[in-house]
Amino acid sequence: MIEFWNGNKSLVRQHYELEVLKLLLEKMRITETLVNNTTSYSDPVQEGEVLDNGASLLATVAGNQKFVGRDFIEVPLPLARGVMGWRLLVINNDRKSKFDVTTVNDLRQKIAGIPAHWADAELFRKNGHEVVEKGTLDQMLKMLRDAKVDYVPLGAIEAEKVIENSSLSSELKIEMSWAIYYPLPIVFYVNSKRPDLATMLEKALMRTEESGELQSLFDQYYKNILDSAKITDRKVIYLDNPFLSSYYIN
Repeated sequence: MIEFWNGNKSLVRQHYELEVLKLLLEKMRITETLVNNTTSYSDPVQEGEVLDNGASLLATVAGNQKFVGRDFIEVPLPLARGVMGWRLLVINNDRKSKFDVTTVNDLRQKIAGIPAHWADAELFRKNGHEVVEKGTLDQMLKMLRDAKVDYVPLGAIEAEKVIENSSLSSELKIEMSWAIYYPLPIVFYVNSKRPDLATMLEKALMRTEESGELQSLFDQYYKNILDSAKITDRKVIYLDNPFLSSYYIN
């Protein structure tokens, strides 16, 4: 049995990453039963223990600090073409709350609201940005509505849906001029007891990349979303990710 822990993420990510895994297992003709575990944890310690507690693998951002010091095998081939590194700024829809940003330094004067235990919080701090890290995403959006923070950076693949599904949808909007980008590849972390699985996944990823199958799956899930976000029309602020190994940076 292969248990894929697929919790603590948006539905679009859950669906995409599960389909990637299914494609890879099919590519390698692996017939073990696949169990998709979508249990989510509010406690970061519990999240960091999922492999210790028996999960076969998970997909997460490379350099995830919740897993530092734990024993696992990283498959160092990105699953989603860096899509998670693209961030849009969700802001207050109140016309009285102006969001005037023309330079990187202007953005550093604004307060970013990031839910507790998200990997982005420390990354923003390392790049000189002021951060309020607190509560759940819903609670942070309420703080944004109440002008206790200036913006909430959300993944370009998730921001629109988050607003649509929020009870505060009429009070929030996506800022239309800017995007933030930092290297944030999604990779597999595999249980150290399954080196065979890690090896097979790496081989399968290389094969699906060469065949164009991984690109096709990516386009199926994300192309329209990224087109709608108008990434190429935006001014981009680039941040460093100090938690990545040189393999991903070079």
